[in-house]
Amino acid sequence: MLAKAAVMRSLHDGVPRARLWLVLWALTALGAREAAASPPPMLGVEARVGGGVSIAGTPNKSGLAVGALTLSVLAEYLVMEQPRVSLYGEALFETLKRGGFGLAGGVRLRPLKSGLRVGIGIVGMLTPYTHGGVSAMVGQCLSKKFLRGCLDLEGAAFVLGSDLPSNGVDGQVRLVFSVGFDAM
Repeated sequence: MLAKAAVMRSLHDGVPRARLWLVLWALTALGAREAAASPPPMLGVEARVGGGVSIAGTPNKSGLAVGALTLSVLAEYLVMEQPRVSLYGEALFETLKRGGFGLAGGVRLRPLKSGLRVGIGIVGMLTPYTHGGVSAMVGQCLSKKFLRGCLDLEGAAFVLGSDLPSNGVDGQVRLVFSVGFDAM
């Protein structure tokens, strides 16, 4: 707080811009060093909402349609610090276009300290219809104090279940917004 007041005071006192940028860079580097020194959180929780397109395909025909709106809750547990690797589990609820409940789980990797994250996993809808398959995601998170906002691009290919086109596969591509926090 005192550092911020000093920077604001220097703006009003006419300190040259080069010196001001040097002070801002030093404060940012100090904050990054302190963040790197603290251990990463062990458990994170996210509330997620996503939507996109569904892709159905058979050997003779394929088609695109607006996908269901998905609401979900995700929890992830840190298993390795460098690079940061976590396991996740997710409860999914499809709404609006159709209703359904499902589960997902997999592995997330954060290769850089920039908020970039990638993941792979399995996903399945359990009721009132079934379909299951594999999923992949890439996204970016921005953190502010204890909250983080993330935007992910996710894709899934469903190869098993009662809700697939005959002799074909079903897929989804969706954009997911999430708000999360670290529980411990």
